[in-house]
Order: sequence, then structure tokens, then C-alpha cells
Amino acid sequence: MLDDLARQLNAVYLFLTKNEIAVASNYHSISDGEMRWSGFDSSFVSLARNVEHTRYYSSCVRDRQYNFILLDGGLVQLQYRIRNDKICEHRLLFMHSPDVPDLSAAPEEYADLMYGDIPFGDQIESQSPPMVVRFDFNDDESRHRERAHPYSHLTLGNIGSCRIPVKAPLTPFRFFDFILRNFYYQPFSVADGDSLFACPVAVSTTMTETEAALMHVNW
Repeated sequence: MLDDLARQLNAVYLFLTKNEIAVASNYHSISDGEMRWSGFDSSFVSLARNVEHTRYYSSCVRDRQYNFILLDGGLVQLQYRIRNDKICEHRLLFMHSPDVPDLSAAPEEYADLMYGDIPFGDQIESQSPPMVVRFDFNDDESRHRERAHPYSHLTLGNIGSCRIPVKAPLTPFRFFDFILRNFYYQPFSVADGDSLFACPVAVSTTMTETEAALMHVNW
């Protein structure tokens, strides 16, 4: 499984750099059944829970604690842990830059972000808090609470009780398909991302029947 995840992340790296969707990156590192970015500092995981998003973003950029910085400043972090050739834990985070200006206020700043005749126009305003999307997974039964804390869940923002059930753990292809399709659709579609991000790796559903009856993330 770890080799499959590494191959997918390699393909993502090539796609993002070739199509100039990523402007900075740290190659992934594999050690003791874990995959994360090179130079990983575990203190940043706890920091994410204890500081507001703008400070966390700035600290990660300053200390290069990321897999990728995308063309508008979006920050991406991926951490996986594997046990018995299965994903047993992951933390997959996307954070929009808090410093991206409003397109209507500074259109010239987006002159280089044109794809065809359509500008990259769906940016957040400069004073808005950064958009944060995080997919978490942990197969530890002691941490699972039906409905309240699904094994695999999506958190939006920094709301502790926001844990939207997700069908299963996400591979890098699944995660980047979600992020690029929803936040970077224009460059994603121009670069024919659909042909790359079809995921061949099968993962078992971890939702309970009760959680599946709720609104959830499926594919």
C-alpha cells in the first residue's frame, strides 16, 4: 500500500509542477511505515490545533512544513501511516492563503493566472479567514464514536465538532481530485486532470450503516 501511495504522490508532483499549479514543494519522505513531507516537524500537528489559521499558515510557509504551495498560495499537507499493508491513519489538509487579494480589487495581480480566456477568478477576499479543508482517518476503534467521530471524516474550518462522515480513507489521487476539481477547476480541466486522477487502489468502506444514512462524502 505504501508503494501505491508513493507512486500516486509522484504522479501528483509531476502533474502539479508540469502544469505550473504548484509553485513550491517538498518531496515526500517514507520512514517506518509513514509517509509525509521531507523536513516534517511533528510539533506543527499540535500547533494546528492551538493557533488561529493565519498564524499556522505563516508558520508552515516560513518553516517549509508542506508538501505543496499552489499557484495562489494554497498550502497542502499529506501524512499517512500504514499498518499491515493498509492505511491506518491519515491527515490530509488544504489551506487557502490568507493573503490572496480580492480579484476585483487587484485584477492585474491575476494576469499570470489566466488559462485560455478565463481568469482564475473565484478567490476569497483578502480579509476573509483562510478556507481550511481537512480529511482525517484513524482506524483506532477506541476513538470512533458513531455519528460524532467517524473513522474517516471531513472537517471544514477549525470547528472541533465538524466531522462529516467520509466513505473510506482517501488516497492521494482521491484527495487531489477533490481539491483541484473544487478549488482549481480551470487549471485542472485545462491540464486534463480527469485522465490522471482515476484511482485504481481499492479501499474498504469504514462508515457504519448509521453514518451512511447521514449526509456524507461518497464516490
